[in-house]
Amino acid sequence: MSLCTSRRAQPWSRVLCVLATVGLAVGAVGCGGDDSSGSRPAAAAGSSGALQEARVVAFPASQMLTPYIARDEGRFEAVGLPVKIEMFSAGSTANILPQVLAGKLQIAQTALADIVPAIASGQPLQVLPGFGTLIEGSVETSTNTIVTDDPSIKELKDLAGKKVGLNALRTSHELYLRAQLEKAGVDADSVTFVAVPLANMAASIKKGQIDAGQALEPFISLAEGAGMHRVAAIGAGVADGLPSVVFWTSRKYAQEHPDEIAAFAKAMKATITESLASNPKGVADYMKKYTEIPPEAISQIANFGTFSTDVTPEKIEQVAKVLEQAGGIKSVPPPSEWIVGQQ
Repeated sequence: MSLCTSRRAQPWSRVLCVLATVGLAVGAVGCGGDDSSGSRPAAAAGSSGALQEARVVAFPASQMLTPYIARDEGRFEAVGLPVKIEMFSAGSTANILPQVLAGKLQIAQTALADIVPAIASGQPLQVLPGFGTLIEGSVETSTNTIVTDDPSIKELKDLAGKKVGLNALRTSHELYLRAQLEKAGVDADSVTFVAVPLANMAASIKKGQIDAGQALEPFISLAEGAGMHRVAAIGAGVADGLPSVVFWTSRKYAQEHPDEIAAFAKAMKATITESLASNPKGVADYMKKYTEIPPEAISQIANFGTFSTDVTPEKIEQVAKVLEQAGGIKSVPPPSEWIVGQQ
């Protein structure tokens, strides 16, 4: 009898088993094309010819399945844009970037704060404004938090001198946390950040290998089921309401394919305003359909993200300023060079 099914297993042990299963499901999803695109080349309204197929990136996470929702609801077909969705494992930004620059992928999505450093370093990339998700400042509803089972750790200042696990180091998560710690009067260098896979985070906390760790959904809800509590929302107080997940492309593609970019933006905005804004929990059905995450884990998710069309160029620029103040980047080019549609 396995730990997952044993009646004598502690409740948190059973939850940890589910966490491990989720991790295997997420990690098993590599780069894979979805040939059933559901849309065929067609002349877009006002276009002199058929739009070219766009290969678009998706991830097995609640906030990053919107291309599937748009595809299945016929949004891409309605604007005449043929789309092929490529599913990547979480944390694959480094693998996506060269493929976008090489033209093998046309439109990608990641945390905005993870791609801004590449732009600041001179990579010819452009962010698509107008749609995406926003960072939530409330620890109770955030989909990106620090969790622990230590009752003495209740807020950010309690992380001083502690060991904190993050899914990856030197990313937006660490930069935001450092800025938050400093704002809370904590020397960020007093905190030891350790790279721990999300699926292993709860177990690492239980074993005492780390004092607290990062959790995204469905890991947040599952960690709470294992007796843990939320400490802080990553980004709260320094980036509340700013863009979290955004879509981006190469400067070359944006310049050579403005009609495809406009059609994609129209389809994504319609998906958010007409579907996700009124029923964000509808994402659960797509998680069950397009990921291997166990339905038990999906059913535990309390918040699927804040989907919004209020991803303005000004807010996108503000993220760069926050990262600059946190020491993550030196500076970014003028908006006209890295935000689509800016002059």
